[in-house]
Amino acid sequence: MQQIKEFLLQPYPDRDDFKSIALSAFYTSALIFFILFAFRPFDIGRASNVFLLALQFGMITGAVTLIYELTLVHILNISREEPSWTFIKWIMSIMILMVFIAIANYVFMTVLVLHQPFYWSVLLIMLRGTLLIGVFPVVIFGSFKMIRKLKQNLGIAASIQTSSADTSYSPSMHLPIQKSNATWTVKPSDILYIESQQNYVIITYTSDGEVKREMLRNTLSNIAEALSGTSIIRCHRSYLVNQNRIDKISGNAQGLKLFLTDSSDTVVPVSRKYIPVFKR
Repeated sequence: MQQIKEFLLQPYPDRDDFKSIALSAFYTSALIFFILFAFRPFDIGRASNVFLLALQFGMITGAVTLIYELTLVHILNISREEPSWTFIKWIMSIMILMVFIAIANYVFMTVLVLHQPFYWSVLLIMLRGTLLIGVFPVVIFGSFKMIRKLKQNLGIAASIQTSSADTSYSPSMHLPIQKSNATWTVKPSDILYIESQQNYVIITYTSDGEVKREMLRNTLSNIAEALSGTSIIRCHRSYLVNQNRIDKISGNAQGLKLFLTDSSDTVVPVSRKYIPVFKR
């Protein structure tokens, strides 16, 4: 049971950008169209125009998928590119999506196509069957995808050689603070990583052998621009990291994990978008 629990709590590889969401909706729509048109379940073969009916079901499925995923990301602000987005959360999300798709298609078929009354009892029976049938392929597909990505990223992590540069001389830099004329001074070589927190950034650095943190009011993009040309690089939409302070690199299904010198209890994520930076 413990191994199953650990597997379900593994980070799951997903994307939040609009292109990935739109492609997901398109592929889901195309899959439903193909299944309905090719195999013609639920007496769809009796329709006068099977192609048109299957196409309509596919379009409804795609529209529901698009709206659902955009709602998760942009309205509910659920980030699916963070380690907190686990396999079990993905499964629950997909099952909820299947419920919405089933409701939309039931309403379309019953009310708009067959012009029959809407019965909650029939809908509940259909939803129960949909979830019981759908949970197994969802878990199997998700497991294969997660295992494949995990092996791929572990292989990439093993192929990357970490190196530390000479930081005996590193001039101080003045980082800007928004809505203020003040700046904060630090040596880039002392910085371990920088994390975005809404309208602020938290800079984790070393000073006199101690790990310290400083919060500045600014965006991660502005800080990255101010530190351009240094060893501080972007590794995630929410993180910058000092590539000269990387002690070890591992991986999970979402990307790479960086373990830093002087901060062994901290793991900095590398999203798939920025993996090529570390492969050079």
